[in-house]
Amino acid sequence: MAVRQGKLSCQVKNTANVHFMEQKFRVGGSGQAGDRLLEQAKAGCHALAGGLHTHELKLPKDTCAKIRPLAIEVQTEGKIFQERFNVPTGA
Repeated sequence: MAVRQGKLSCQVKNTANVHFMEQKFRVGGSGQAGDRLLEQAKAGCHALAGGLHTHELKLPKDTCAKIRPLAIEVQTEGKIFQERFNVPTGA
């Protein structure tokens, strides 16, 4: 994961030997006080066996510097994968 010039780039790698369907890719972010500053979602895609897919989302410039941390969520047919990412200062 990386945030550069206001854009989040996140890779989803399927290390299994069967494909799966991402139903939703969601990003959320809160400020220092816990207030919700960002909520974005987009449709997922097929994750082929052994494949790699990169999701990119533009983050609002006025809130990007205030978000600590980003919450990334990938929803599949039977599981939800979650990851947190601290946005570097100046990203």
